[in-house]
Formats: sequence, structure tokens, C-alpha cells
Amino acid sequence: MAADTLDQAKTKVTDAVDRLADDLEKISLQIHATPELCFHEEQAAGWLSAFLERQGARVEHGVGGLPTAFRATIDGSGPGPTIAIMAEYDALPNIGHACGHNVIATAGTGAGAAIAAALGKIPFAGRIQVIGTPAEEGGAGKVRLMEAGVFKDVDAAMMIHGRCGTQVWRPSLGIIKVKCEFFGKASHASSWPWRGVNALNAMIQLFVSLDQMRQQIKPEARIHGIITQRGRPGQYHSRAHGVRVLSAGPHQGLLPGAAAALRRMRAGCGHGHRVQGHRHFRSDDSRSPQGERHHGRPLRQEPRAHRFPRRS
Repeated sequence: MAADTLDQAKTKVTDAVDRLADDLEKISLQIHATPELCFHEEQAAGWLSAFLERQGARVEHGVGGLPTAFRATIDGSGPGPTIAIMAEYDALPNIGHACGHNVIATAGTGAGAAIAAALGKIPFAGRIQVIGTPAEEGGAGKVRLMEAGVFKDVDAAMMIHGRCGTQVWRPSLGIIKVKCEFFGKASHASSWPWRGVNALNAMIQLFVSLDQMRQQIKPEARIHGIITQRGRPGQYHSRAHGVRVLSAGPHQGLLPGAAAALRRMRAGCGHGHRVQGHRHFRSDDSRSPQGERHHGRPLRQEPRAHRFPRRS
């Protein structure tokens, strides 16, 4: 029996998407109703991987040393490129699935499941993998999987993310997280205020300094911060300062600048402080010239976005 042509394969996969749509929606609603935090997505990973396995994909559990990661493979007619479709399924603390990871998970899983159900084997060389990537919300799950070699043989990776428009490529920002703690000294506010040290003053001045830095920051970078905990009297925590950049090279000065602002707060106010930092940062623009074109025509470029040309 002759192998399907590409157009025939597309038609079969599209029909399979329609057949599986109700089941995928059910899984999406299950994940939404059962939010699980990073590295604890046992039910979501189980539902998604079991669905892929039922459609004929070959599933590996716990890849990269992460118990809630998985990889489902649909083989082709022989050796060739490996295309990965990623699925995210962790939720936000105290909020749930506000970022739509239940939809991201079932969209990616549905793509792989439809290919497996419709074709069994891809009618050309190569393979497609659905990679379940836990801990997107703060745990750097993809970075851990990459460091463990899960993406070693992947030639291109993609994912589906809800948005008010169609973009075929969009840059992501790496993040360097910094936790700042200021320690003051309590005193009676009416009788001996001069004996005290106000930790809140230092925290406020740190925010003002970082706000002043924002005027000089290019669109490819961001600095965010919130006060997360008041702590004991005289103690304040700013746990969620994050420096986000598209590429490390042009923005090397951002973190030293933020650190300098922190040192000024200490020198000016005499506060005790503690800083902890870690980075979830991998930056690489791996687009090829072929990836920048659509049906032989250049994609229209907009700020930080590449979109399909509008159809007339």
C-alpha cells in the first residue's frame, strides 16, 4: 500500500482532531478543575500521557529525572528530523490555571495524539515527540529537561499558547530572580523614633531606584518586583524581583545596576539586608532563514513578533 501524500496525511490528521476534540476538551476541563503546582502535576501528566498512549504513541514517563515529565514519540518512515511539541500543565499558586496551561497541554497533546491516531507512523523520515514539560511557573522545568539531555536530539521545538492573534515565532525572556530582605530595628514611634531603623524605608527606596532604571531599559528587558511578606516588626521581604532579558549580551549591566541600588539602600539607611538570587536563563535565537519565510515570502515583522501575512 502506497504511503499517504502530505495532503492526504493532513486530511486524516484534521479528521482525527475532530474525532478527539470532545475527549481533549474533557481533559482540559479536568486539568483546570484540578490545579497542581510545579513538579507536582501527577494527575495532569497521567491524563495526558495515558491519552497519547491510547492513540498509539510510544510514551516514556519521568524523562529527564522529573517524575511528572513525559515524552510521547510517533515514529516516521526512517531516520530524520525530530520535531518536539511541548505541553505545559502546572498551575499558579493561589490562582490556578490563569495562564491557560490546561489548554496548552491539551493542544500539544491533541496534535500528537491526532497524528498517532490518524497515521500510526508518519509517512516521511523523522519523528514527532510530545514532551510534557512540568514546572513552567517558576520551576524552570524546560531548563532542567534540557540539561538532562531530553532535547539533545530535537531539531525544532514548538508549543501552542493562547493569544489574541497568530504568531509563528515569538521571543521569550530569560529570568534572573532576586530575593531581598531588609532588617530594621524596632523602637517606640513616639518616644524614641531615632533609636529605630525603618526597614520599610529601605524597601521603598529600592523600588524607587529600580523604577528610575526602567527609563533606560530597552523593550527586550523587564524588571518586576512585589513585596511578598511584611515579616516581623521592622522586617520586610521583596521575594519576587525579577530581571528578564531576551539575550544575555546586551543586558549584562542590568543585574549589577539592580545590585548597586540595593547597596545604596544599605549604605544610606544603615539596614541589615540579605540577597539571594538564581537564574532560569537560556537564550538562543535559533531561527533559520527558512523559518523566517511563509510560502516563499518573508513574514511581516512587527515589534517582537512574526505573523503570517493576512489573507486577502
